[in-house]
Amino acid sequence: MVYIAQISGGIPAVRSLQFKDDHHAPEDMPEALNESLNDLQLDYLDLYLIHWPFRVKKGTKHSPENYIAPDIPATWGAMEKLYDAGKARAVGVSNFSSKKLGDLLAVARVPPAVDQVECHPGWQQTKLHNFCQSAGVHLTVNRFYYAYTGLIVTPTCVAISIHVSHDLGVSDLTKGLLATWFTWYNLDEC
Repeated sequence: MVYIAQISGGIPAVRSLQFKDDHHAPEDMPEALNESLNDLQLDYLDLYLIHWPFRVKKGTKHSPENYIAPDIPATWGAMEKLYDAGKARAVGVSNFSSKKLGDLLAVARVPPAVDQVECHPGWQQTKLHNFCQSAGVHLTVNRFYYAYTGLIVTPTCVAISIHVSHDLGVSDLTKGLLATWFTWYNLDEC
């Protein structure tokens, strides 16, 4: 998955890339990253992420019977080598809990710069947010919250959203409430 940055000088920039879920084996990572770099016609990525704290059997699709536990320390070691080689300016994870992130930090030479997770007013992940703040890992929120906008249509939330939307100059009530929530928790979205 590629995230495109805001256009600077008319040129879109690749922000980050998550490698395929069946390429979590340490020996697969250099080839997977080089393939992506060739496809994108780039020499390096600003951010390279482990997408899940599990992997899918090579050549299979997402299905519980195809899930296997990766060797996270070995996989992270391969990420660190890609970082050291200048292929990725930063490395991070996606969908890691505070427990899994703590386990990784205990063995990491290069700490993850980012943990990208699902987070929204209906699932705030306060424990993970606090852990990331204390560990110096930037918590980035993906766009899953758009699917959960129905969670914030209670009368209280609507009243707050009307007030906030007016103050922020945002016309969409849901976006107003979400903007306030992201600001309050000092979160970025991607």
